[in-house]
Amino acid sequence: GNAIIANQAVGIQLTIQQGSAGGTAIYTETFAPTTNAYGLVNLEIGTGTTLDDFTTIDWSNGTYFIETAIDASGGSNYSVMGTSQLMSVPYALYAKTSGNGVGPKGDTGVAGPQGIAGTDGINGIDGSPGLDGQDGPVGPIGLQGDTGIAGPAGLQGANGLSAYDLAYVADTNIGTELQWLASLKGDTGVAGPVGPIGPSGGPVGPQGDTGIAGPVGLQGANGLSAYDLAYVADTNIGTSQQWLASLAGLAGANGVDGADGIDGPAGADGTPGQDGINGQDGAPGIAGTPGQDGINGTDGADGTNGIDGTPGIAGNPGPAGVQGNDGAPGNDGAPGQDGAPGPTGPAGADGATGPAGADGATGPTGGVGPAGPTGGVGPAGPTGGVGPTGGVGPAGPTGGVGPA
Repeated sequence: GNAIIANQAVGIQLTIQQGSAGGTAIYTETFAPTTNAYGLVNLEIGTGTTLDDFTTIDWSNGTYFIETAIDASGGSNYSVMGTSQLMSVPYALYAKTSGNGVGPKGDTGVAGPQGIAGTDGINGIDGSPGLDGQDGPVGPIGLQGDTGIAGPAGLQGANGLSAYDLAYVADTNIGTELQWLASLKGDTGVAGPVGPIGPSGGPVGPQGDTGIAGPVGLQGANGLSAYDLAYVADTNIGTSQQWLASLAGLAGANGVDGADGIDGPAGADGTPGQDGINGQDGAPGIAGTPGQDGINGTDGADGTNGIDGTPGIAGNPGPAGVQGNDGAPGNDGAPGQDGAPGPTGPAGADGATGPAGADGATGPTGGVGPAGPTGGVGPAGPTGGVGPTGGVGPAGPTGGVGPA
């Protein structure tokens, strides 16, 4: 077939003929549109260039035909493409006045059956995406939802090297662990002023109620990571991932923890008195009967040492779960810098001592926060009974030291 004239300006002439195809031309107009990617154009009779008056056509006077002519080069040298009879649409203009004037409006006729659906036309070219609208205002923050149920405790991960071990691999001259920790301690905060000494008064009053606990002091600044400390000692250690890969040793599997012994009964707490000058300490309470020692658990088989993964970004703290069993100790984190001491609030009243829950897995040690000022010494309560000592679980094998 003929090639599609796509995206090109063309010249089109439409002629309305009366009586027959090729009959008297009573209306002529021309257009200069541009085709789309499929070679199609959309035209509306009466919007082109013409010297005739479309409104003067008498649609009641016989039949009418429309002739279509085109110049593919966009000029005015038109070639007739075809002529077809106008069947109904233009005659609506004539029906509008009913030929002999406007008559009364008739009743609405019964709806005819739905016609057969025509063949779908070719999809037009998608238009350019519109500009993004402006963002709407941020809605108000919703109410705090209820705390979700704590999920089950995750499996105990393999033990990696401590921060001291990592630093020692980078520099063997750091001394003992205590010496290394002492070298990382931040500057001591400024001591607060000493309050005035009150006058000595009369007789000692009864012990007052314990005051409400004061607010927690501000969080101290975060200390340097183990990688940052190693980088200070040696700038040729590469990226953090390269450094971690060079230090990763194989960790041994943890042994099974022994069963906890039965706790002895706790001594009863004394009733707090009103605050006054501290009186003499009361006599210690009677010690509870020691519980029986628990049976030592069976040693677990040594597992294959896994490679330590790159530490992930710390997530937001979840709700506190039930106290779990004692887990293997985690790696010690590098101590953070000491922040400014927060104000010490009054000590709260001692609550009743609840039963001790099972120990949860020990997480990595965070940075050391600033020490707050020492509060006043309260009266000593009766000493509770000493519970039995639980069995010691077997020690897991020591992991190998990775390459330097």
